[in-house]
Amino acid sequence: MNKKQHDPEPVRYYDWMLWKMRQEKAKEPIVMTPEEMMKKDIADMQASIHHLQMRVKELSEENHKMKEQISKKDESTFYENWDNK
Repeated sequence: MNKKQHDPEPVRYYDWMLWKMRQEKAKEPIVMTPEEMMKKDIADMQASIHHLQMRVKELSEENHKMKEQISKKDESTFYENWDNK
């Protein structure tokens, strides 16, 4: 559950004041300079690249394991056929 979604109103005064400040701050529009927007875009792109690199690594390892399984199966089939001749 997101913190913004579940932020109940507290009973104690100082806790309530902090809660109210969080509520008011959440209502303020977020203003970003063009440089900040570009930095955010770059960070998002880097996160995407990292995710894709991890996926490529995972698929590469899976491919390698499958090739090993196939080669072991091919070797066993070869030797089984060799004995039958």
